[in-house]
Amino acid sequence: MCELFETCIHEAGHLFVLRHFGGDGYIEIFDNPINTELEKDILGRVRCTKQPLKIHQTTKTNILVGLAGHCAELLHFNPETEWLAYELQDFWEYEFDSISNSDRNLTKHAVFDDFFDCADLITNNYGEILDIAKAHFMKCHAKEKPIE
Repeated sequence: MCELFETCIHEAGHLFVLRHFGGDGYIEIFDNPINTELEKDILGRVRCTKQPLKIHQTTKTNILVGLAGHCAELLHFNPETEWLAYELQDFWEYEFDSISNSDRNLTKHAVFDDFFDCADLITNNYGEILDIAKAHFMKCHAKEKPIE
């Protein structure tokens, strides 16, 4: 359950920022078996169905969308943090191998201010991001339950 909700938080962060800049999409969650039979990763992605508005189609928009998933996760794990931008920057610097290829591609031109802008956007709108994550989490659970 926790891993599924963490994935929902991550993808909700991406989706919120995409929508913030005038785009739209939907979240897909799926299991991705690792090489052992004992472990599974729950992976997700946001399928973009509408690109951000022309005035927002910039490298900056892509960077913020790319950073938003991990930023939302970091805030979820530590809601009282005053250092979210620094934590996000540290994650990008020291945990780069654990970042998805799509997030890496979107953020390859990130600069110092981008981490602060993303942290502000996620912090100021976390309630809405949490609502998106909860709704998708419930949708995933509804699919798992057999119809009686």
